[in-house]
Amino acid sequence: ADMVKYLNGKLYEYSTNDDLSSMLWDQDLGENALTFADMLGVAYDDPKWDTFISQMSLDEAITFAQLGGRTVNSIESVKFIGSKSFTENGPFGLYSYIDGALGEETDCPWAIPQQEGDNRFYCTGFPNPVVVASTFNLELAHEEARMIGNDALFTPRYVLWGPGMNTHRTPYSGRNVEYYSEDPLVTGLFGLEFAMGALEKGVIAAPKHLAFNDQDQNRKGIAPFLTEQRARENELRAFQVAFEAVSYNELGSHEKGMLGCMTSFSKLGALEMNIYADLLTGIVRNEWGFNGYIVSDMGDDTDLPAECWIAGMTGYDGSAPRNVDYNQYKGDIRFVSAVRDVAHRNLWVYAQSHYMNAYNKSAHLVELNTWWRSAYKAAIGVTAALSVVFTGLYATAIILNNKKKEEEA
Repeated sequence: ADMVKYLNGKLYEYSTNDDLSSMLWDQDLGENALTFADMLGVAYDDPKWDTFISQMSLDEAITFAQLGGRTVNSIESVKFIGSKSFTENGPFGLYSYIDGALGEETDCPWAIPQQEGDNRFYCTGFPNPVVVASTFNLELAHEEARMIGNDALFTPRYVLWGPGMNTHRTPYSGRNVEYYSEDPLVTGLFGLEFAMGALEKGVIAAPKHLAFNDQDQNRKGIAPFLTEQRARENELRAFQVAFEAVSYNELGSHEKGMLGCMTSFSKLGALEMNIYADLLTGIVRNEWGFNGYIVSDMGDDTDLPAECWIAGMTGYDGSAPRNVDYNQYKGDIRFVSAVRDVAHRNLWVYAQSHYMNAYNKSAHLVELNTWWRSAYKAAIGVTAALSVVFTGLYATAIILNNKKKEEEA
């Protein structure tokens, strides 16, 4: 019975009346109000973050927590401007076009107008991680990541889902080409260099897939079972090296190796990876000191947002949770604390990226109503109106037809 409960991800009974007086929301700070632009360079454990988040509403924080992939939601109360092109895959180069990447901003000095057909400019393709690790040249790996980070400035992308840091446990794994080595130390050291090199250009590296992603076929259903010693000495060791290592360069307060991470589709034993608190919080956060962003893989576990956030995950790639009644959780201190923690971690990470290049105190979101958007909305309105009219006519026809039958009878 317990295994069935764990397989379904139902781990908690939620309270409706916990004491939430310590969780401040919707605070009006007047002239002392903080915007996202003010958080540049603010350390993760600075109390200023708590003041900053207290200006948000709980509903804003929940909406923000639902996405952490290519789309990131705006937060009006703190003037955080979201984006629909925030992240990209990148174990060996960005999977993005450079031409047309800035949309209509063609007056930008580095903007390249979108080309036609097969003439488009794609980001640089680099040697895959297996080739890079085979050089045993950490400086080369660092420089490669700097160049990938430079491409990200033109696209623009701010978080990179890479490097791939699973180990070559079997030659039949479908994505070994994205992973460095069968050796966790080699993998960890090269992953660290990737993170440091990319961060020099303001790009956040988020290695994948934490953890035990040994195959791609049926990877949503596989459930590895292994001892803790095996996990720590092999697969987890690679991530630990990159997450714990203190930077030796001159990046100032950026002393941690990794600031992001993507989880695995697989389970660990009977539990989904995204709700495995002993791993995401117990080991990754509490033991390794990781304060960064942890995103799901491609819409995984969208039916378990509360459990995922409480476990330590901070956002969904791809699809956001749908048809979830969050009111059932708003009285539970674990849930409210987790949502607040998601906002803190993600916004702190974004503040370390080159996304801050676009910010100052006056930054704000402006939505442009293009002709095609107006036509699209008009078409929706006309379709809705016609649907009402035709539904009414159909109902009228049925009523008249029934009356006619009654009269003939």
